[in-house]
Amino acid sequence: MTDSQEHMNDWETCPPGTLKTLATKLSGRRRRAVAGRIGVAVACTLVLLATGKAVLQSGGSVDSSPTYGGIACRHVIEKLDAWAKNRLDEATANRIDAHLKLCPSCSARARNLQRKPPVVAIAWALDGHHNLAMDHR
Repeated sequence: MTDSQEHMNDWETCPPGTLKTLATKLSGRRRRAVAGRIGVAVACTLVLLATGKAVLQSGGSVDSSPTYGGIACRHVIEKLDAWAKNRLDEATANRIDAHLKLCPSCSARARNLQRKPPVVAIAWALDGHHNLAMDHR
């Protein structure tokens, strides 16, 4: 008798239904794995769709302006002139103050705004007469 024939004799027959049970378990595992992959793909698609919708609703642009002190740089820049002239409400002025303590770019703009010569400051106060400041230098 050969070695392989000896091992064949060691095998026992499976009870009826054992192979079908094993096949069913493997098939279930495969289905769950495929369903998991499909679920991940669907979730990623939904996230991308939601992001795209948000971008489109915001006018197609995402505000990448840094935010410090609860206010974005672009809003600080828009209000910097009024802040320098103490024309803002206290809450907005406080947010800008907090922003300027943390943001080097905006604080440099604020310092430059405060260092303008009086003629330039007067010209800035006059709406639409920005060229007046350049004529008196």
